[in-house]
Amino acid sequence: MSVSRETIKDVRVGEIGDVLNRVESGVAGLRSFVGVTQPSVAIILSFLQRSSTCPLVVCCDCDDSAASLYNAVYYTLPDVAFYYPGSHESSVGGFVDEKQRYKEELLHRVLGGNERNIIVITTSSSFCRADIPRVAPSDILHLSPGLSLERSSFSKTLSSWGYDKVYSVENPGEFSIKGDIVDFFPLFLKNPIRVEFEFSTIASVRSFNQTSQLTLHLLNSFSLSPNNLGLAQGDNNQSLRSVLCDYLLFSYDYKDESLLSGSAGEDDTVFNVGVDEINIKKLSFLAKRDSLELLVDRFSDCPIFYFGQNVGVVSKYINPAQITHIRAELIKGFYSQQMGLCCLSENDFVGGGAKSRWSPNQKAISGVGLKSLSEIVAGDYLVYQPFGVCVYRGLSTVNNAGGEQECLSLEFASEAKVFVSLDKMDLVHRYLSSSETPTLSVLGGKRWASDIKKTKESVSLVAGELLSLYSQKVKKRNFIYDQPGELYRALVDTFPYSETEDQAGAINDVLGDMAIDRPMDRFVCGDVGFGKTEVALRAIMLAVTSNKQAFFLCPTTILADQHYITCGERLEPLGVVVELLSRFKTRSEQKEIISRVARGKVDVVVGTHRLLSEDVYAPNLSLLIVDEEHRFGVKHKEKVRLIKSGLDVLSLSATPIPRTLQQSLSGIRGISKILTPPVSRMPISTYVKYFNFDVLFSQIDQELDRGGQVYFLHNEIDSIPYYYDKIAKKYPNHNVAFIHGQLGPKLLEKTILSFFRGQIDVLVCTTIIESGLDVSNANTIIINNAQNFGLSQLYQIRGRVGRGHRQATCLLLVPQAVLEKNAYRRLKTIEQHTSLGSGYEISLKDLEIRGAGALFGYKQSGHISSVGFQMYCDLLKDAFDDVGGTTNVNIVFPSIIFDGDALFPYSYIEEASVRLYYYDQLSKATSGNDVNIIENNIIDRFGGLPDEAVHLIEISKARVLFSNSFLSVISIKESLVEFVFSSLGGFDDVNSILDIFYLLAGDFEGEIKLTQKKNGFIGFVVPTKSLSGGLRFVKKSVHLLLTPSNN
Repeated sequence: MSVSRETIKDVRVGEIGDVLNRVESGVAGLRSFVGVTQPSVAIILSFLQRSSTCPLVVCCDCDDSAASLYNAVYYTLPDVAFYYPGSHESSVGGFVDEKQRYKEELLHRVLGGNERNIIVITTSSSFCRADIPRVAPSDILHLSPGLSLERSSFSKTLSSWGYDKVYSVENPGEFSIKGDIVDFFPLFLKNPIRVEFEFSTIASVRSFNQTSQLTLHLLNSFSLSPNNLGLAQGDNNQSLRSVLCDYLLFSYDYKDESLLSGSAGEDDTVFNVGVDEINIKKLSFLAKRDSLELLVDRFSDCPIFYFGQNVGVVSKYINPAQITHIRAELIKGFYSQQMGLCCLSENDFVGGGAKSRWSPNQKAISGVGLKSLSEIVAGDYLVYQPFGVCVYRGLSTVNNAGGEQECLSLEFASEAKVFVSLDKMDLVHRYLSSSETPTLSVLGGKRWASDIKKTKESVSLVAGELLSLYSQKVKKRNFIYDQPGELYRALVDTFPYSETEDQAGAINDVLGDMAIDRPMDRFVCGDVGFGKTEVALRAIMLAVTSNKQAFFLCPTTILADQHYITCGERLEPLGVVVELLSRFKTRSEQKEIISRVARGKVDVVVGTHRLLSEDVYAPNLSLLIVDEEHRFGVKHKEKVRLIKSGLDVLSLSATPIPRTLQQSLSGIRGISKILTPPVSRMPISTYVKYFNFDVLFSQIDQELDRGGQVYFLHNEIDSIPYYYDKIAKKYPNHNVAFIHGQLGPKLLEKTILSFFRGQIDVLVCTTIIESGLDVSNANTIIINNAQNFGLSQLYQIRGRVGRGHRQATCLLLVPQAVLEKNAYRRLKTIEQHTSLGSGYEISLKDLEIRGAGALFGYKQSGHISSVGFQMYCDLLKDAFDDVGGTTNVNIVFPSIIFDGDALFPYSYIEEASVRLYYYDQLSKATSGNDVNIIENNIIDRFGGLPDEAVHLIEISKARVLFSNSFLSVISIKESLVEFVFSSLGGFDDVNSILDIFYLLAGDFEGEIKLTQKKNGFIGFVVPTKSLSGGLRFVKKSVHLLLTPSNN
């Protein structure tokens, strides 16, 4: 059946109430059911809740079953579903305990007196455990604008309730005070709350983004009760059962597929609803369409409900006039003949998963970048371009002729100090290199100049190589790819998901590159599972249908095998010949494959660095796909660079190396970012816990109980057998296996394929699974000694799970000892960056923590150590511009001299690093709008600006507005303002400028004087009454001075 998009308008839009009315016609008056699935339980509970005047409590036999049911119910009913978990293990200091957050969320709702319509999912033991302290109604704070409340009293209350005082609130359970603003982060919220006071009255209540620290929403009111309720212990504690008082009790059993009423006096009639799940996701297009047509025929007398946002997904298979579109979510489709109910889910077509419960409500926020100084601390190494490598000693207040300003205090060799003002901050950047303790430069010494000279000579050679690559890129191909044809469209039709906007954009970028007559060199950056491989498959198909060959290069044997399976499944049914070249093939098999490739009998070869061997020749090779580019060693990268010449190259990675970013910035490579997650894809729940076998086995139990598979990663081959034996003995009825890089290729391949097919339940492994090994049923990964891994490596490994429709978990285990500082930073970053699309930010963070290393090849690492990574990149870009004949236009700002105080005072922004962040932002602003945004953000975080900060903002605005103009200096003193002109600009003569100044001065008495400078510049001295008056005069002059033709 072919349905045009125009018919989508025939879809009837309904409400979830329409579904519940249908349920009522089938199960009215009943409260005990068998033959249910979790998605159908969500609908049945919604029906029961609609007619109830008290909470519904569903008790499960174990915590994992309760968590799984909660995910399904929360997916459909996020406003009323709550989870009360069982006991929790002791958490690692500094990391979040998610179970406690669930408890706090429920107790906040109940103690606020708003429990009538909720659905609580828990276990019998948790429901009856007395672990909740009694809270009087008077203990609950109701915050709203206009309420009389002392800020100091509110702060003391937060502290007494268990909130930890910090400077900037980022984690649950913290609070901070900044002038008239109090921020706090309740455990039960995704985002923290900001209360702004005006004397003893609340001026506003709003939620804010803990990453950017900026406001998200204004709130009319907010209720707050004591923190840490679920942890409190005492003789007067009560259970959740006694707190709820009146409730309807149900028991749910996943294995028996039953939801039974447990409330006294209930009708004990049990109704078999006979629910069947809809399993069509993996079917081909035609098979999916045929199955749905049978379903439509079976329910011809009943409405078919479609849960989801994009009705166009289902319109490919069913006439939209035959369905009712429900704008709600259902984790999986189901149907029941007994209830006369058929519910389709968007997840049946384009993905699947539970909603992420605690991910913040925020857009992805990119990293601060390598040049940012926002996170440096005293003692960090910096590079000041004029003088060299130094140590940052903090911010220092410097007195000028009339006031105070803050400067960077930099220490060089022999404890020599240099103070760098804000307008020179663009000359300072962080020192990043593989050298942890660089040699400090000597002020006035020759070594820094020598290092710069040697590095410039070196980067000139690198720039020449880059230009050579670039010239190959712009050199025309001797052929043109065919336009996408029938086979290409057939490949598109077999894609089982909907393309995201970013993915479609990346595909269009690649097709656009291949449509022109120059070789493609494009980098696609996207998180694990975001659809980079599909972009590569589209490029491969276009090459093959143009009678060309393609290589798919992978860094590991496992990843090559994974891509070989994927290419075979997608391409071979369309007549494309795909082969694998890796150590999984015997020598004789490799020899035969190489021979067939040389004869043009193979279209696509997937392989490891074996593809780079001299005996591999493909006469019609035109396309090279390089996956996980960052995983190749230096020598292999050099071979890849040689083979790239004249080919179309498509590189894929989640965490790009800085060299890739630099080449993209230089225009040598195109870059496409896939930052949008697939529909229903959700972040991976990430926890840090102390290692013990009880914690390990508990996590494995949870996954095995729901029929899933588990990775246990232990990266020491010698002790792998010990952990394998412990786990195998614990789970004698499950299949446990292990793999590592020293296994023979046949045994390794056999084990991997068994895990693919679901024949292995727990896989004990090393980092051999870091790239590849994507199994949709494996949704738990446990990483032992997680403190020993790099940040990008942890990010890649975590991405092995979360491909299926279930909530995925990453458990990071650490020994019971104090974590080393950098290890804590890595683990804290990976715990916080669970948002999808964090690869770029993770890559930058990892570079900050571990240093730059030999990023541009082993020949360049010494120069990077000498001058720092960012300086090296800047010099490289300059050299590339020189070699390529590109003129780099720099922005020239006027020098502004202000005789008053221009800074963020300590009393306004207490934390030096935060002041530095905003100084850095102002120094990088290039427009008045940039400064306005920074000003608004500061006011949002800290309240109204004090006079000193107002002066700084106005100076910053003048600096950017008069950039690249005829003004060289603006000097603002107590009784005058002097404008120094380097030229007359667009003015006819001096008198034209004088007329403007007299016009702006108005009735103020005083003569405007002219001064001639030694360099030939002309100064205009305007009398004013005060520093503030001088700033206002400068502000008024901007428009008239910069648009002389309008005067």
